[in-house]
Amino acid sequence: MRLVNLVPNRKVEWECIEGDERWVGTKFTFDLEEKDGQPVLRFSHYDWAGDDDFYALCNTTWASYMQSLKDLCETGTGTPYPLG
Repeated sequence: MRLVNLVPNRKVEWECIEGDERWVGTKFTFDLEEKDGQPVLRFSHYDWAGDDDFYALCNTTWASYMQSLKDLCETGTGTPYPLG
């Protein structure tokens, strides 16, 4: 990954420069904001070449990771690698 943009306590943006060829050139952003006194994390993985089955798999997997991160922050326990 290459750091594209960093705004401390607000935003991190990376670009994939090496690895699976379907990820190379894609970008990831983690945006933090506050809403009603609570932190909100917005995640995006974009600039895909297409929306094939691999894209769908990654989209679903990211959703699982984000739910695990939410659980970890709220309860102290996450499941980044769910069983099953």
